[in-house]
Amino acid sequence: MKSILVSLVIVGFGIFFATKTYPACLNRYSDEICEGNLNYYLAQYFQIDADIIIYPKVLNLKSNRRTIISGIRLHDGYDPHDIDGDSIELSIQPCLSCKIIYPDCAYPSHEHYISIFPRLSLINYIKTIELEYPTKLELKINGELKDGTPFEGLNVIWVVK
Repeated sequence: MKSILVSLVIVGFGIFFATKTYPACLNRYSDEICEGNLNYYLAQYFQIDADIIIYPKVLNLKSNRRTIISGIRLHDGYDPHDIDGDSIELSIQPCLSCKIIYPDCAYPSHEHYISIFPRLSLINYIKTIELEYPTKLELKINGELKDGTPFEGLNVIWVVK
């Protein structure tokens, strides 16, 4: 009986603390960032999963084409217009020594956020890795929303020589 009473007091204190410390503004679709909101603080530590589509699906290392196009779709009802285009990065997984590639341009489009990366930069980084061709390569795109919430997603492409 004593442990039940202690549990109720702790839960009650937690509810009191949450309502007093993190007031109002619980609508994440609001245009304003509510710094007193618990969701705002939790978003700084939790990452949003994203669906990533990368074209071409098969990358020829001898290709003369100039771009790699990615489409980013955020989960949980997040709006692609909220993505900070300057934060988007493309990297090869799990290559720790590979550098990050930044997009030449990026813009929102309906349900996706489109990023265009320089193909030659990716090809040059792939050539520094010892691989047997043809091979599958996992690429990661990560970035942040305008409120600082991080997101990331993975996609697999084929690489041929």
